[in-house]
Amino acid sequence: MKSLSYLLVTAFAVFYLPTQAFGQDNAQENNPKIGLDLRSRTEFWNTPVEFAVYDNPYGFTLIRGRSSIDYTLSIFKLHGSLQGASAINLPDNAFLGPGKSYFDSAEKKNPQNFSIQELYIKGKTGILDFSVGRIPIKDGAEVLYDNAKFNLIKEISISERLVGNWDWTNLGRRFDGGTLGLNTEDIYIFLFGARSLSGGFDFSSAYSALNILVGGGSLTLKKDLIENTELRVFSIIYNDERDIIKNIYGKNLFLITPGISGLSVQKLGEGEIDIVIWGAYQIGDFGVKKQQAFSLVAELGYEFREVFLEPWIRVGIAYATGENNPEDNTNRRFFNILPTNHKYYGYLDLFALSNLQNTYFQLFLSYDILKFEISFHIFSLASTSDKWIYGSGAPSKNRIGYSEINYTNKNAGNELDLAVYLNPTRWFSSSFGFSVFLGSNELKNIFQNKSNATWIFSQINLSF
Repeated sequence: MKSLSYLLVTAFAVFYLPTQAFGQDNAQENNPKIGLDLRSRTEFWNTPVEFAVYDNPYGFTLIRGRSSIDYTLSIFKLHGSLQGASAINLPDNAFLGPGKSYFDSAEKKNPQNFSIQELYIKGKTGILDFSVGRIPIKDGAEVLYDNAKFNLIKEISISERLVGNWDWTNLGRRFDGGTLGLNTEDIYIFLFGARSLSGGFDFSSAYSALNILVGGGSLTLKKDLIENTELRVFSIIYNDERDIIKNIYGKNLFLITPGISGLSVQKLGEGEIDIVIWGAYQIGDFGVKKQQAFSLVAELGYEFREVFLEPWIRVGIAYATGENNPEDNTNRRFFNILPTNHKYYGYLDLFALSNLQNTYFQLFLSYDILKFEISFHIFSLASTSDKWIYGSGAPSKNRIGYSEINYTNKNAGNELDLAVYLNPTRWFSSSFGFSVFLGSNELKNIFQNKSNATWIFSQINLSF
């Protein structure tokens, strides 16, 4: 009942209060756009651990409500969003998995959080656009098109690899800062600078300022300049001065990450072929060490457009360097910054874009209101002199955001992900999924004769 009351308060704040502030007639005259998004997800986890003293397997439920208002005046738009989030029946003694992360943030089985999720002014005049305030940032998605297929590939292959909103978690991530864009017919130049806020798993203090600054920019050659092909160059600066970073690495992290991305979709026979490339090089200071690392992603896909279920087959590889000489003064482990990793390196979230080689195969099927996704990942470490890394960046001031498993074998294991998406109406959607990780035999030495993990989820979304 507490969770339901929490979401009703959120809805009341947006649906009722704005009409009182503007007046009913004035609200209608200026046409404010009001929205409500509700999400409920139940997860069941069986992690690779057999210690009797820990909770495993375990399950829990996440509930989130976001109410929003957009008020347009001339060239400006004011956007505000309130978020109410809660968790039900978190494990209070788990060893691994998101249940542990959620519980550890607030040390409650049923934590709740109410926050101002977004509050910014957005403007556009001529070829210039800007936003300032509490904003979302999706690195790689600065330019979207009328072409739904093109946008979908950007979302599943490029967007948020280094800086993202992490909205798969119940609290997500946002930033206090601003953006500036220069938009012409053929190019888009984008600049941003912001302070990262807590969130993700952090029920105790979501959207409080962290001592992390992130900024950068990109130049995008739009897809019609070269037929149905987008090319983009970018650079991201990351400065992490949290006390926990200085205590562990002896100094702050100051990293510069330039890179490129390319996406092309072309007709071929009765279908379409798509090609994605993405790469980044990283320099700067990793604590007291110098940083020198890189990462590469390449993907190839083909969709059969005139075939039953319109099968779309894709293959790819993601590679990120690891440390090959821990004793010298250079850190060669690629640092994943502040990404949304859930959609990239297996739905079990056991890997990050650090010391990783991930070869994967994807199959997407569509039938009316149903969509199916099957993915298979082959995971190995890029360097056996380094460790296994997982996480999605800083969630709070006292947690690094990335964890290490002291595993130094090449082969880590394979993961199979299955998901079904049901979208019968514009306001209702649901999804169901199952994932299994089959770890290598060497993992049994770490997890007490067990190396497998499974995850089942069921999610419902309502949007008004």
